[in-house]
Amino acid sequence: MKKLLVVVVLFGLLIMSTRLIGPSILERSENHTLQAGPYRVSAAAEALHRSLLVADMHADSRLWGRNLLIESKAGHIDLPRLQKGNVGIQAFAVFSTVPRGLNIERNDDATDLVPYTGILQGWPFNAMGSPKGVSLYEAGRLQKSAGPRRCASKA
Repeated sequence: MKKLLVVVVLFGLLIMSTRLIGPSILERSENHTLQAGPYRVSAAAEALHRSLLVADMHADSRLWGRNLLIESKAGHIDLPRLQKGNVGIQAFAVFSTVPRGLNIERNDDATDLVPYTGILQGWPFNAMGSPKGVSLYEAGRLQKSAGPRRCASKA
């Protein structure tokens, strides 16, 4: 009986640790930038950028399950980095399928990362059962995250 209890506890710890670090590992492998920062720009370019209303019209950030109120070194955006980048408008994509090895030039429908991210993040089964279910679940998560909270900026 003690061996069974040890196995159950170890299995539970494995599941918990996978849920805690799995999405981060998946995001770092599938959602990376081509060049690591820091990025240097001229003073003139910086001044011009600060005078503009910057609009980013596509972000897949909800896929990775991160808290976008907290600055991260992974992925493309979070609210503190959007503020630092003078972004005034951000459009979030609500996805239904995500091919493995996503790239800008060509993708196919032979693979889909959504079920893996859903399992790692503990989504309800109906959220992973269809593209519509995924989209509705993600739209709901985005709506909840847009509540009246403040960013945890390091500024």
